[in-house]
Amino acid sequence: MTYLKAIAKGTGLVFIGTVLGTLLGLILRVIVVRYITPSEFGLLSLGLVIVNILITISCLGFRNGVPRYISYALGQKDYFKVWQTIKSALTLALGLSLCFCALLFAFPSAIAQLFHQASLVLPLRILSLLIPLSVLIDVLVAILRGFADVKAKVYFKNILVVGIKIILVVIVIILGLAFKGVLWAYLGGNVLSAVALIYYARKKIHQNLPKEKKLLPSISHSYLSVARELLVFSLPLLGSSVATMIIGWTDTLMLAYFKTSEMVGLYNAALSLTKFLTVPLSALSFIYLPFVSKLFARKQYKEINKLYSTVTQWTFLFTLPAILVMLFAPKAVLHLFFGRQYIAASVAMQLLTLGEAVHICLGPNGMTILAGGKTKIIFICTLGSATVNILLNCLLIPRYDLAGAAIASAVSLMLVNILFSVLVFKFYGICPYFKGRFTTVAK
Repeated sequence: MTYLKAIAKGTGLVFIGTVLGTLLGLILRVIVVRYITPSEFGLLSLGLVIVNILITISCLGFRNGVPRYISYALGQKDYFKVWQTIKSALTLALGLSLCFCALLFAFPSAIAQLFHQASLVLPLRILSLLIPLSVLIDVLVAILRGFADVKAKVYFKNILVVGIKIILVVIVIILGLAFKGVLWAYLGGNVLSAVALIYYARKKIHQNLPKEKKLLPSISHSYLSVARELLVFSLPLLGSSVATMIIGWTDTLMLAYFKTSEMVGLYNAALSLTKFLTVPLSALSFIYLPFVSKLFARKQYKEINKLYSTVTQWTFLFTLPAILVMLFAPKAVLHLFFGRQYIAASVAMQLLTLGEAVHICLGPNGMTILAGGKTKIIFICTLGSATVNILLNCLLIPRYDLAGAAIASAVSLMLVNILFSVLVFKFYGICPYFKGRFTTVAK
């Protein structure tokens, strides 16, 4: 299959880019931590968390909604709708991001007072300028993803942004500039990367689409119609992203509330390692979405079944050795990466690994539902999983400590993936481990 070759190539590139980006991010943090004070690093970290929340909201669910919309329209050869989708996404996301940027820049003291950190005002004011730049990068990457272009994510978002920040921070250190210089370095990395990505995106879009004179939208009935459709389609994905963030934060926050900071550290050591198990699946999902969306547009359901089954089996077999090591030798893994004092998190690591194993075993089920256009179902399932996660954390952490948090996370992760897989089978007759046994049906 041509699709399988393209997906394999794209997955490999995204995987390498993700690993390189993670390593560069670690190098950046080490350099910054060694230069500024712990208090200043705390302000930087808090400021980035606040800004990233506003960036996620500003994207309006377009990170996944736009690629599906564009690739689906390409599958139908509806190039006019592709243009309108591009314009709508840029206008809506950038407009909202500029509003958030203006508000945060004008009123940083309100947020600073909320956290009882008067020193947070300056970081928030400078970092607020990251919001429209980061949203522009995210939306352009999403647009190019719709054309099955993974280079934009790898080169510009994973590598270039962080690489430029490292260079600028090193310059700040050489010049002996204060904490403010580090903040400007973070901003500079996004400015230069956004400029480079704009040039690349314009070139790639015009290569893949018939030329159109206007890039900015004109207020017409067709533009408003596509913008409204895109919002209705993508907003549940924004809700799903928020619910996913809740799942990711709840166990750590509740461990901090019920137990000690030491347990938080032990748990997050195990959590950080098990999250690496999903890197291959995440890389595959990034390139899988535009291809499967085109197949949905063409109603090629047998091809979807073959594609889903093959990539799921590939990913699971590729990840299986690491899963087995973490399941059966967690103490050795924790000792190797973090030292003897973290061996206490071995049971939590086994439980978290079990949850991730089920996730990987069931494949890109959520992306398949998204490609089929059922975004509200994704939101409902994710919200239900987040609710279960919160309840289980409240019940289990006081009694079982680290294991309680791990059980809550593993159960909620398994629950949402089992729900997604049941729905994939119900809607499309797809089961990745019984190839050819079921008849594919689209509803």
